[in-house]
Amino acid sequence: MTNNKGTIDIAEMICGVADNLRTQYKILSQIPHHGERGRQLENVLSQVIEPYLPRRFGLGTGHVIGPEPFGDDVQSLQTDIVIYDALDAALLFAGCDYQLFWHETVHAVIEVKSKLNSNELKKALKNIQAVKKLARPNSSKAIFGIIFAYTSELKNPIQSTTKNVDNHTRGYNPNELADLIFILDAGCRKDFKELKLDMSRYKPEDYDKRVSIQFELCEDYKYRPSIVQRGAFFYFLVTILRKLGISKGFEYFPKKFMMEAVEFIEWSPWGK
Repeated sequence: MTNNKGTIDIAEMICGVADNLRTQYKILSQIPHHGERGRQLENVLSQVIEPYLPRRFGLGTGHVIGPEPFGDDVQSLQTDIVIYDALDAALLFAGCDYQLFWHETVHAVIEVKSKLNSNELKKALKNIQAVKKLARPNSSKAIFGIIFAYTSELKNPIQSTTKNVDNHTRGYNPNELADLIFILDAGCRKDFKELKLDMSRYKPEDYDKRVSIQFELCEDYKYRPSIVQRGAFFYFLVTILRKLGISKGFEYFPKKFMMEAVEFIEWSPWGK
């Protein structure tokens, strides 16, 4: 969309990406077979993410293999989306819809969930832990672990998600925790009235009816939840790009774009 001056409405374009994902979810959720539905939702997310990544990154799915491939406990569980070095590294095995990735070539993994509930969250956390365990002792190589959910079945998703993560990760090494949890459709704005969402910048009709929640792991190994009202998926994407060491084009993002196209607040049960 362009305005009367002929300039591009960047915010409108970016906010439309989240709307498109929600539409795809609504369509694909009609597939009755759980496994096929999940595979299609993984493909949709991969197809949306891939164009934003520099060509040195590749996307695939399969297992991540540790430094001693024929030993015990050196393989991850089945991983939905793997972001790996496509420029200077080779795959251990390359099938049509399945690959084996050397641990040292992997930058990030994404576990994709149709509907996030306590059991699905537990499985996703365990899958990410299995990948992170493959690092050699004292290795500087870290893999960014992400959980992406299209919707949530958890009531009071901020409190419920943080509580469930805490319960499911007891006994985990802090370095084995998921780094990012993102719920695309976490509910309506009216469901979060007690958090006093800032709607002062735009008219009510300019806001998304649905909101997203992003939980980012902090240095103290606690999760900082952010409610994203506009530009939700782009906010998620930029977080991944930063973790991959990509900042070009986004240095100005927090100061300019975020305050104009992404309205969010932070809430933490542990305080500031």
